[in-house]
Amino acid sequence: MNYNEMNKEKLIQILMEKDKILRELRLKNKKLNYLASIDAMTRVLNRKSGLELLERELKFSKINNTNIVVCFVDVDKLKYINDAFGHEEGDKLLINTALILKESIRKTDFVIRMGGDEFLVVFPQTTMKEANKVWYRILKRVEESNENI
Repeated sequence: MNYNEMNKEKLIQILMEKDKILRELRLKNKKLNYLASIDAMTRVLNRKSGLELLERELKFSKINNTNIVVCFVDVDKLKYINDAFGHEEGDKLLINTALILKESIRKTDFVIRMGGDEFLVVFPQTTMKEANKVWYRILKRVEESNENI
């Protein structure tokens, strides 16, 4: 093997290694972006990322003259639960609430944890009739959850 062939092989090896490193960096960057946009406890969009997405959806809705439904959710008696049973039980309630919301909505909808016990559920390009169908599913799940307590 001559010197030029060795240099070509070495160059190919270096380029393949570079591509591998770039793929790993892209994957790590994607994971970091995801983690930066999600509320660590409830695993729904955090306030900052959620409001940015909501703003984009509102602009889209205005430009395309489509409906958007935004619902406010407040978890009742969270302070009482925290005081009476401890913050761990309050956290469980918030996690369960977020899970019910996430599992009940459609793929096009999203949930934002605004902070504390407050959530927004956003239904882009949706009528009130369609949003009410989803709310019925949510209420049914909440009732079922309460029966298990």
